[in-house]
Amino acid sequence: MELLGRARERAAIDELFARARDGRGGALVLRGAAGVGRSALLAYAAKSAAGLCVVRADGVASEAALPYAGVQQLLLSLETGGPSLEELLDRLPGLQREALEGVLGLREAAAHGRMLMGMAVLNLLAEAAETRPIALLVDDAQWLDEESATMLAFVARRSRGEALAVVLAVRLDRADQPFAPFDGLDDLYVGGLDSTAAHALVATAAGVSVPEWVAGRLFTETGGNPLALLQLTDNLDSDRLTGRASLPDALPIGSYLEQSLLAAARALPPMSLDVLVVAAADPTGDEPLVRRAAEALGLDGDRLVDAERAGLLRRGDKLGFPHQLLRSALLAHVDADVRRRAHRALAEATDPVVDPDRRAWHRAAGAPGEDEEIAGELAASAERAQRRGGLSTAAAFLRRAAEMSVDPCRRAGRFLDAAQAALAAGSLDTGDALVERAEREPCTEADIEARARLVRGVTLMMRGEGTDAAAVLASAGDALAPRHPRRARWTYLIALQALLHAGRHAPTGAVQELLGAFALLPEPPADSPPHVAHLILKAYAAREAGDDKAAAGFFREAVTVLPADKAGPEVEAALYAAVELWDDRAQDTLSAQHLRTTRTLGGLPVLPLALTARGQAELLAGRLAEAEALYDSVRELSAITGNPGIIGTVPPGEVTVAALRGDADQAARLAAEVQRHAAAHRLGTLADAVSHALALADIGAGRYPQALDHLRFALDASHSFVATEALPDLAEAAARSGEPELAARAAHRLDSLTQASGTSYGLGMAAKTRAVLSEAADAPDTRTDELYRTAIDRLRETRATIALARTHLLYGEWLRRQRRKQESRARLRAALRLFDSLGMAVFAARARAELEATGEHLRREHTALETLTSQEERIARLAAEGVSNPAIAEQLYVSRRTVESHLTRVYAKLGVSSRTELARVMPH
Repeated sequence: MELLGRARERAAIDELFARARDGRGGALVLRGAAGVGRSALLAYAAKSAAGLCVVRADGVASEAALPYAGVQQLLLSLETGGPSLEELLDRLPGLQREALEGVLGLREAAAHGRMLMGMAVLNLLAEAAETRPIALLVDDAQWLDEESATMLAFVARRSRGEALAVVLAVRLDRADQPFAPFDGLDDLYVGGLDSTAAHALVATAAGVSVPEWVAGRLFTETGGNPLALLQLTDNLDSDRLTGRASLPDALPIGSYLEQSLLAAARALPPMSLDVLVVAAADPTGDEPLVRRAAEALGLDGDRLVDAERAGLLRRGDKLGFPHQLLRSALLAHVDADVRRRAHRALAEATDPVVDPDRRAWHRAAGAPGEDEEIAGELAASAERAQRRGGLSTAAAFLRRAAEMSVDPCRRAGRFLDAAQAALAAGSLDTGDALVERAEREPCTEADIEARARLVRGVTLMMRGEGTDAAAVLASAGDALAPRHPRRARWTYLIALQALLHAGRHAPTGAVQELLGAFALLPEPPADSPPHVAHLILKAYAAREAGDDKAAAGFFREAVTVLPADKAGPEVEAALYAAVELWDDRAQDTLSAQHLRTTRTLGGLPVLPLALTARGQAELLAGRLAEAEALYDSVRELSAITGNPGIIGTVPPGEVTVAALRGDADQAARLAAEVQRHAAAHRLGTLADAVSHALALADIGAGRYPQALDHLRFALDASHSFVATEALPDLAEAAARSGEPELAARAAHRLDSLTQASGTSYGLGMAAKTRAVLSEAADAPDTRTDELYRTAIDRLRETRATIALARTHLLYGEWLRRQRRKQESRARLRAALRLFDSLGMAVFAARARAELEATGEHLRREHTALETLTSQEERIARLAAEGVSNPAIAEQLYVSRRTVESHLTRVYAKLGVSSRTELARVMPH
């Protein structure tokens, strides 16, 4: 039937396809209630995609438990007329190729994170679109497995730079109903037809002349829902449709769609209905499989023809239903014994070698009660799903395995296993519910109780509830301590991390109490490998005892012994250690490792922390554009998961970037967002990070008293890595605000920490701070001069480019006040060059004003670099540093093709033709 009305929706689809043909695609989400015509719009899209390769997939509720089932549908139907799927896979970087081949069954699957999988699919589609632009159409996306939905959201958000149009149809009952994976994408809420189109639809379906008053009544009763209109038209006789007889007083519209579809199915002969139920229970649409299962039940598989003639089933390459409501309605309303028999028959008809997971699922659906053998099969399926990176699928299998388990303690353990898998997938509500299921089991094993506390504490931590999480985790550590000291250390470490994030909101004495419980644990065996959690806890215990030297020793050992492929809380804790040590090199190495392993292994809740940590390392080096790209990914993950977590939707580093660039309004707006999240979740360290960022803007503008107000937390905050970083700025702001005692306290604390660590970055910052205090106290010129030179020499050995530039500025300002103009100009020029190259407008303006005060005349010159967009600048800088296109793509979460097209525009704007020339014109 011709699509009637829908001018707005058709125009949006046509515009999207036009952009894709020009290589500037995009994504569109069609949201609407059941029967409203989303599938009809996708059919229109398929017909109007002239010149595009149409790739389709359908979400199926019963497929939602199978990892990457949607990805498999899409990729296996990809046929552009160009390279084959195997050839496209060969073009991908190694890890991406391995991940996709594992999902497609072309190799043994290994655990890979969803973001890595998203990169793999994006790159493969971008390569395929080089031959012919692609229209990727997905119906009933709300029923996709969680892994495929996350991957599609990832691809959709990056489709604007590709010859790729993504149209996703989602069943949602309200216009304002959210659907987390696709939040933030362009969308249209598809409502009912207008009255004119509704009248035309009724008349076309009825095949008779329908008076306007009859069509108007049907339109009013159905709200213009096309499927409801068609079903009512089919069930009203011609006299009522033509107005010769009156319509019923009440048209049953509530569950009418579902009931009318069921009525049509129940009108089939009993055997035909039973065969249709078997087809509904099989989500693959495999007709030979359905026939084998039907025949095993003593049914005639040829009865599928009856359902086809009744318009209830489509037959072709695969069996399909005209509307997914019919499939779900059949399975929901058929007798439970009939449904279970259908699943048992499908299990027997499914090859246990080729498809063991689907067979296990059917066996469980067909079982009348608990069955340990089936539970074991489901647990094995969960393990296979985890190896493929299907964490939410593994959670579903484990939950079903728990429900099928006979022993209550084994059942509780499997519920907890399922909860852990759900948490790793980012499904916190599911994890909570599964922990509650475990706690309700009549099992008194101490280990089960301890595990339940641990999982609940981790859930609270992932939600950003640091204070509450710490208490639960500490109790879990106490319960584990007698029998599992190594696991207890690991648990205490996570509890300490929660307290560090809580900061000023942590209960008084909580850190000391936690470290006291840790001290009661036995020392690890002398011949055991170094345990990072143990070393970190020892370091903080030494810091608590006032022994900075011992603390630095433990921190240094933790950083040194951490394996290069390690992932998880130990790496994050080692990053804290690197900050406490003022070890910029370790911070760079560990943040890159943390991000790499998290991207590879998955764990969506942990990825924002890894991205933020890497962003801080980039900020230290003055790479504002690169840090900004990482923070953009944090925002995206928050939209995909619907969980802001510890970091929130706005990473505090974004405030720092805006402050350094001189965008005061943007910094204030972002800071307010972060502070709201920090206050709501009692995250003191997050609030402190924002205060430090705002202080940087004030320091850059010379507003030292205002900066000091932001920075007073740095001496009050105990066990805070943010406070450690803020100490030099606190000392500078206090010295310039006429508070020498406060400045001296900050400098003394900084000296104690940096002397213990002995790193160039730490010693350089301490020397710079002593120089500022020296000039404020009118110390001898030789002393101040020596301290500034020492600071610059030390900082030149580090990645701390911003700190080096700021030290040049301070030294140059002091030299000007000493009337040493020539020396002053050299330092101020060095500072200005760095500030300009880094995009630090607020500090650059100060350096420029100081230079002009020396009598030097400056003219602001606009360069071609200022014509680059933020993304072009990021890519250009990385390319100038020698990073390969695939590596740039992986770092910025875009396709290789996007990198190439951006570089082409960069070359044109800057008038260069090679990376060598690019490296010469890009500022360092």
